[in-house]
Amino acid sequence: MVFTVTLQLVHVSLFNVSPIEYGHVLLIPRVLDCFPQRIDHDSFQLAMHMAKEAADPFFRLGYNSLGAFATINHLYFQAYYLAAPFPVEKAEKQIIALDKGKCPQGLSVSQLVNYPVRGLVFEGGNTIRDLSDTVANSLVFLQNNNIPFNVLISDCGKKIYLFSQISKLLQGDAEVIKCARLEAPCNYA
Repeated sequence: MVFTVTLQLVHVSLFNVSPIEYGHVLLIPRVLDCFPQRIDHDSFQLAMHMAKEAADPFFRLGYNSLGAFATINHLYFQAYYLAAPFPVEKAEKQIIALDKGKCPQGLSVSQLVNYPVRGLVFEGGNTIRDLSDTVANSLVFLQNNNIPFNVLISDCGKKIYLFSQISKLLQGDAEVIKCARLEAPCNYA
């Protein structure tokens, strides 16, 4: 007799041993596949579902690509509760005019206005998949073009903030290297 065992996709949520806030966990999609820190559509959608299922506006997930404060090269998201909004969540934004057909119906893309860093805000769409796929397309484009970025998923997965970065690590900025070694979160201030 021969038995075949097929492993299902195994997603893991682990408590962070050095939490920065209450409930700080790491979401590791498909942990048994040992993926590098490269975003893909399915993993991003998993993070979006985690934000939605948490059903708490104070629960947020973040993702740092390589070159943008990701210090360990395995695919993971950081998630935690913070009982106050990040400054970026209160920032003024302006909708960007997009060609029809570029975004699913009801989805908007805005740029931050009068804010110290440039960033985009994705929100809306008829389904979580609409929003997830639209953002993931942008993230995959950035990573395929070696542009480091940070993502913040907030408001129960209804808003996603995207910041592209210049890789400070590659520039040898000692303070950033020190901070990154400590697995410090991205400063979404």
